[in-house]
Amino acid sequence: MTEQVRATLETDKERKTTLKALIDTFHEPVPNIEELLSRIRALAAVADTGPVHGLKKEQLEDLETAMSEAISDLINVTLPEGSTPHRSLAAWASAGLRSEPLELFTTNYDLLFEQALEIVGVPYFDGFVGANRPFFDAAALDRDKLPPRWLRLWKLHGSINWRRDKKGSVYRTFVTETESPTLIHPSHLKYDESRKMPYLAMIDQFRGFLRKRRATLVICGFSFGDEHLEDVLLQELEGNPTAAAFALMYGNLEDHRRAVALAEQRPNLSVYARDGAVVGTQRGPWAPDAEGKTTEVDLGDFQALGALLAEMSGRGPEPSDDDT
Repeated sequence: MTEQVRATLETDKERKTTLKALIDTFHEPVPNIEELLSRIRALAAVADTGPVHGLKKEQLEDLETAMSEAISDLINVTLPEGSTPHRSLAAWASAGLRSEPLELFTTNYDLLFEQALEIVGVPYFDGFVGANRPFFDAAALDRDKLPPRWLRLWKLHGSINWRRDKKGSVYRTFVTETESPTLIHPSHLKYDESRKMPYLAMIDQFRGFLRKRRATLVICGFSFGDEHLEDVLLQELEGNPTAAAFALMYGNLEDHRRAVALAEQRPNLSVYARDGAVVGTQRGPWAPDAEGKTTEVDLGDFQALGALLAEMSGRGPEPSDDDT
């Protein structure tokens, strides 16, 4: 995504120059898209009195708007027809009665989970209330009780259909609206401002979930590259020994050294990869099958996880377009 957004921005000569100056402020390898957005907002917050690193506030704000629009254009897609892992997850979520609600945490900005849940008919709550112009209601997250059958959808890094108006209020709308830029987190915000924003409220939900007795978190698609979320996860797992996290990683253990290192220190964090796992801080390969063949576990592939969830839901995988 970072490469594609950069390519879009660099088609404009002035933005290309601004982007290069921004990247030059980093001393580490080429930053990803969220690191760039966070740096833009941090610099813009102190650029009122004059340029920072040669960048004017107007340049930074223009770059942020263009970057958010490029992200929105890139991931504003419709869920394909037929079998998809998103639909399989939604079908699994709708199967059976639960005494405790399911909570789905995602760092993705797209609307694929929303589409899948609505196609299957799974009621969900994402922190916004209303019909004409749904607004973010932080109080509803903790104080108002919903039926357990309602799934909780927490978008930890924002969404392409979140906006913030001139008064600072956050609302949800159609992605086609352009009156204000897409709201993508995390951002550099003062504490009193950030309390009004969904970001900290979403993080609080993540913390609260992990603090529940016997909380079980299944992770798929997270590379352990977000230090803030990683810190929250580790702090809460350490503070709640009854909680357990299972990280399903794409590829082999060697491809995920950071996750492996953390799991070797935390007994309630397990890592499962194609060629082996770390369970109870112990690392090892999968045992061969009955015929002596090498065992592989591909649940870190969202497609494979979706197929498993479809089986568990009792519906089986939905037919693809080629099967109809």
